Amino acid sequence: TYDTYALSAGAARGIVRSGAKRWFFLTQDNAFGTALQTEMTRFITEAGGEVIGAVRHPLNSPDFSSFLLQAEAAKPKPKPKPKPKPPEAAGLPGGTLPQ
Repeated sequence: TYDTYALSAGAARGIVRSGAKRWFFLTQDNAFGTALQTEMTRFITEAGGEVIGAVRHPLNSPDFSSFLLQAEAAKPKPKPKPKPKPPEAAGLPGGTLPQ
C-alpha cells in the first residue's frame, strides 16, 4: 500500500530546501491524488514554500496539454538544476571518468 505521509514528507521538504518555493499541482482526480496533494501542501508550507495553484485530471486522461498550460501560466519556481560534481566526488581518482 502507499502511504501519502511517507511519500510527501521527505520529498516536499527536500525539494523546498533546494530552492523550489512556488508549487503548482497537477493531481490525479481520485482519493489517493487528493490525499497526496493535501499532505504535500502541508509539508511545502511548513518548509517555507507556497502552493500557487492546482488542477485535477481524470484518471485515464490522454491529453494533459490544457493542464500544463495552466501550470505554466502560474509561473511556479522549478527545482534548481544540480551542479556537476568533479570525478573525485564519486570516489574516482582526480581527473578520470569511467569509460
